[in-house]
Amino acid sequence: VENIKMAAKNWDEFNNSWKDLQATYADLRVKQKSVQALEERCRTVTSQHKKKLEEWIQSVDKDEKTKANLNAMKRDLSMMQDNLPKDQPLMLRAMVGRINVTLSDFKEKKAYKDRYENFKRNMTIIIMTLSLISIFLVEYRLPVTVLNVLGTWYYFSLILRENILQQNGSRIRKWWTAHHYFSALIAVVFLTWPRGECYNAFQLQFLLFYFYLSFVMLLQYLYQKGLLYKLVALGQAHPMSVTADGVERKAVGGLYFLVPFLLLVYVSAALQPNYRYHSHHMICTQMYQLVNSLRLLHLYFFVPCSHWQVLLLSVLFSTVAIGNGYTLFVTVYAKRSKDVKSK
Repeated sequence: VENIKMAAKNWDEFNNSWKDLQATYADLRVKQKSVQALEERCRTVTSQHKKKLEEWIQSVDKDEKTKANLNAMKRDLSMMQDNLPKDQPLMLRAMVGRINVTLSDFKEKKAYKDRYENFKRNMTIIIMTLSLISIFLVEYRLPVTVLNVLGTWYYFSLILRENILQQNGSRIRKWWTAHHYFSALIAVVFLTWPRGECYNAFQLQFLLFYFYLSFVMLLQYLYQKGLLYKLVALGQAHPMSVTADGVERKAVGGLYFLVPFLLLVYVSAALQPNYRYHSHHMICTQMYQLVNSLRLLHLYFFVPCSHWQVLLLSVLFSTVAIGNGYTLFVTVYAKRSKDVKSK
């Protein structure tokens, strides 16, 4: 009898708790719908205000005080938009479909950004290590294949993560996102290149380039990570800013020592000598991104190589070299101009 009474009591408690849960969940759904309606309303109003603010800023160009107030309103408006759902770019829709990837809580955004930074650091170390192993096993295709498969997955993962970060307020230069598309495509094309005389002639150079590039990117990451923490703490950088694949404007001041390494990487995809075919014409011109491009062009027209991968890789390397070099030049020039004006 006592057991029956105890079971009945437990059931009543559980049943009441269940009803409370149902009521709480119903209340949650109502509030979620209310929040969604408010978000949609805010999206519409902020878009309208953004256009009006631009018109006001242009119309009061000579009134510095009013212009400063309008710029402050523009920054606040931008912060509001960072926390509202956005229209997804095509690549993100293609990968994950039409879903809202905007995180509502700032701690969640910060945690996602930190995981992105850790992912980039860890993968750079893995790729650098694997490329070094592949150099010593250059006669075997398997290590290079694994390296390119890993590189393809890595760069497409970066593209996806950066698209999500941009939806949550991160300011990532469009070129660096485009750079990752080109890098992923280079890895895919290299995977499809059949082994032969031209492939064997270029394989070691490509692995050396992979290793050197990973090494420089790791140096950049280690420097920029500390600098970014300092800038965010001082309020000079957006909390969702990320370390970049190239030199950012605020980082140039203490990063001049890396510029020669970066230039070597950007130029190296096309000037490296073809030691097998014309080493007597060039002596130790070990430059790495215009360099790979010219080397591939030499293989394509003078060996000759009939595979389409050779010419396409040359175009991709030269495009990446020009884009990286231009971005580096513009950033350093802007920093130097700003320093001159401040003196």
